[in-house]
Amino acid sequence: MEKNIEPRLKEISNYLTLKKDQNFVIPEYQRSYSWDITQCDKLWQDIEAFISSNASDPYFFGTIIVDCSLTNKFSLIDGQQRTTTFLLLLKALLLRLNETIPKVADDDESEALKAGLNANRNKIIAILYKAEDEDIPSMLKDNSKIKGILILENKSINELYPDELRKIIEAENYESAEQNVHKIPRKQKDNKYTNHFRNFKFFFTKLGEKTETQLNQFAKKFLQECQVIEIRSWQIEQAITMFNSLNSTGMPLSDADIISAQLYSNAGENKL
Repeated sequence: MEKNIEPRLKEISNYLTLKKDQNFVIPEYQRSYSWDITQCDKLWQDIEAFISSNASDPYFFGTIIVDCSLTNKFSLIDGQQRTTTFLLLLKALLLRLNETIPKVADDDESEALKAGLNANRNKIIAILYKAEDEDIPSMLKDNSKIKGILILENKSINELYPDELRKIIEAENYESAEQNVHKIPRKQKDNKYTNHFRNFKFFFTKLGEKTETQLNQFAKKFLQECQVIEIRSWQIEQAITMFNSLNSTGMPLSDADIISAQLYSNAGENKL
């Protein structure tokens, strides 16, 4: 039977992990990247509160609707702001891990911590650069190896800076990211930067306040215990209609909404 809707509950790391020939797409009609420090601080506080709570259940970041009507293209009908922000956060986290790992002592007491930091770093490299295990050592040694790997293609006609995310993700360190991103003329201080870089800087600064153990815990919790429901549709009209009808209140879709959409589409055999 032809697939119409496929909802899946996914860890953030699983949702963002793509094959080498796949990428996310922001469609032409979408708005520009508009999240600012206010939304990023709320996201940060939510993650911090989740970590502090020691909750046994995962943290849920809402629903993302994806049009899969084009082969290997995951067009973001709902979720482009969160997806872009997740990638900026992961890049900031990767740079902080790169700084931290060499500082951890090579002794028995620190062995488990260093193994965890390395494992989290490798997982982020696999996400941002679609890397296999054997690719990672060369990427760590030679920054040119991470150039030209497309994870998100921004086709929005409303986006003034469609290459900004790519510049940040390809940067070797924070300084090179700051040097390469767009600077808005006649703006001062942080106002001269785009939302992409300001949000990346926000996460980079916040992560810099953490100890080695806290950084490892943050990475582990975000990658393994934060989740989204990704709803894939193979019919663009259906995906847009579902977004308009189920998300008309502007609130995240509930589990009940998703189950209703699932039954409506005759895709009841697909489990969340």
